[in-house]
Amino acid sequence: MDKALPRDHPLLSRGHGEAGAAWLAEQGHGELGPAVAGHTATLLSDERRYPRWAAEASPEARVVAYADKRARQEIVTLEERFAVWLERHPEHRADMRRAVDRARRLEQEVCALAGVEPQAIRRAPWVAEVLRSETDA
Repeated sequence: MDKALPRDHPLLSRGHGEAGAAWLAEQGHGELGPAVAGHTATLLSDERRYPRWAAEASPEARVVAYADKRARQEIVTLEERFAVWLERHPEHRADMRRAVDRARRLEQEVCALAGVEPQAIRRAPWVAEVLRSETDA
């Protein structure tokens, strides 16, 4: 959500995830805030915040966090997603290693609950049609 805000928007000072959650609350959708706030890769690497999130996150928040790690313009593996982040931020190598390990556990948990294997996850067929119609508009 916060990536769509103008660069000078005051909520951006809260950081990625938290800004999106605050924006949703302003729009009357505060119930979605915890899932948005807790979806970031930096949360997975944070030794202080992650244990609490892991203990308290709802199933919906876990699905959003996992989906974020698999989705770009296409569905990618965790390894592909983290490789892009590591290339962009090599100074955070140790944090990324910790985050990808936790993301793998999250993947196992979410996929087990959904009854699917990670390699079976595909974009829903209707998504491509919506994306095409938005670019044609």
